[in-house]
Amino acid sequence: MLAAEKGQATAQNNLGALYQVGSGVPKDPVLSLMWLMLASENGWVPATQALSQQMVTMPPAQVELAKRFVGLWKEKIELLK
Repeated sequence: MLAAEKGQATAQNNLGALYQVGSGVPKDPVLSLMWLMLASENGWVPATQALSQQMVTMPPAQVELAKRFVGLWKEKIELLK
């Protein structure tokens, strides 16, 4: 998780996948989508592909919540700089 929190795109992608299936962490589609969005923004192409597939199956309210979480995450990172 530490590498993902530090902005490492492959770790963010992997964490998103873990949250998607609940492997080692509670299953949480919103957190999964958040980490995939961050990985995609950091240029990890597989995350972009997974993101597209996952967003199609999620309710719009969950997608919007994940987007808000991404914004809050970015604010947190800026405050810690």
